[in-house]
Amino acid sequence: MSAPVWPEPTQLANLLRPVLAAQRWGTLLPDNVQVGFASLDAQDTLRWYFFLLDDGAALSVPIKLAWQEPTSGWQASFECDGRLAWLGEACALDATWQALTGLKVSVVDDSAREQSNTSVVLSTAQGKVIAKVLRRLYPGANRECLFARALADFDAAPTLVLAPTLAWPFAPSTVEASTSQTVPDAKALTTPPAAPQVVVAVGHQFIAGARDGFGYYVEQLRQALPGQPLSLAVPEQLGKLTAQMHVCLARALGTQSQTNYAALSRQRLAALTEQLQTLLATSPLDPEQTSRARTLSQQLETVLEPLLAEINQAVTLQAIHGDYHLGQLLVSGTDSPNDLRSPNWYVVDFEGEPLRTDTEQPSLAHLERDLASMARSFSYALATAGISEHSCDALVRKFFMAYRQEIAGLACMHVPATHPLAQPGTTAVQDQVLTVELLLKTVYELVYELTHRPTWAHIPLDDLGRMVTHTTQKHGRICL
Repeated sequence: MSAPVWPEPTQLANLLRPVLAAQRWGTLLPDNVQVGFASLDAQDTLRWYFFLLDDGAALSVPIKLAWQEPTSGWQASFECDGRLAWLGEACALDATWQALTGLKVSVVDDSAREQSNTSVVLSTAQGKVIAKVLRRLYPGANRECLFARALADFDAAPTLVLAPTLAWPFAPSTVEASTSQTVPDAKALTTPPAAPQVVVAVGHQFIAGARDGFGYYVEQLRQALPGQPLSLAVPEQLGKLTAQMHVCLARALGTQSQTNYAALSRQRLAALTEQLQTLLATSPLDPEQTSRARTLSQQLETVLEPLLAEINQAVTLQAIHGDYHLGQLLVSGTDSPNDLRSPNWYVVDFEGEPLRTDTEQPSLAHLERDLASMARSFSYALATAGISEHSCDALVRKFFMAYRQEIAGLACMHVPATHPLAQPGTTAVQDQVLTVELLLKTVYELVYELTHRPTWAHIPLDDLGRMVTHTTQKHGRICL
């Protein structure tokens, strides 16, 4: 029996529009969306589709076409030759990865981890690999591949072993096409330009026995005895780890000076508050929470302005993780939360914040952005463990202290003398920037939760109220 025939691009997009919008990594496809694909097998039953979005990204979707209904993952059906044909998720199929890599690989864990991307575990001749399908693609260099090279000497970054590419199926934009003014020669007129390649997945060394850092730390917190201080071991370990990562990135990818931090921060705040106000117009929160969120969003400019006014000198930018929290860490070497051995921590997923477009992902940024992001993650862990948010202060202070102590020992050996990491005298400015980043990160979290996880929105909302009050009362101090 012959294989089904693929739907035409417009029909395919219409079939998949509601399905893809419902995925954690998905989005609503634009009307009249441009569609491209690469065929992965000789029978043309396996394709990698690209749906061009309004921001220039392509939604990346490997699809299997078959007469049989898929047994797992998303699916859609259509009539073909009087029969029902099926489209289904192809991320967990051996054939997908064998076609992509040219290697004999098999999927050994198909319980795909769905976040902003989709991850599966592969078995290869060299061992297990944790492979991730990148769902939002842009032409050009891949951030995770760049960082893998920069962190080659950083033991806490798992080794990148796979980075398969496919041809970018869309024509260059008008702006890109007009940048070249060179008159083409006769050969160029008759030879079509090679399509740029885009990394569609990345695979890293599988860490045997590793656990999710967030889940591990929540379990640790739940083991704490009532009325006793929380252990500061994990914040101290992560402060040192973060310092080591930042020093490696500064050494490998360099730094640059930024003189308009305050102006750009005002722009970031304006964009976030606009998004927040739009979401609150149809808020899933109860009336009291909605009213409180509106009031806080109106206070933010007043709270931040005195802080920004005092940052009157250039700040230094460097490569950072960009979406740094406990869920981006793996931990191994411990059998239980009560294990007294020091765990081994690994940093993963260097792709930046999921709500930012590629043009919004800064190639260089303020290291305080990573620090603020991890500090906020401690608050999420405490809330998940059912522990009072006020316990977060000691954890965050220990994290910052361990970070700065580690930096003091590393920076003088590994980064230029002009870098702020090597200049203890810049601590006051760093504190101001850190306070701004903490506030902006919390607003970002509120926007994210209202968009994706409304039942979690109370965490950043409660913290934002406390931080606004703290910053107003203790101007110039790091707000926790």
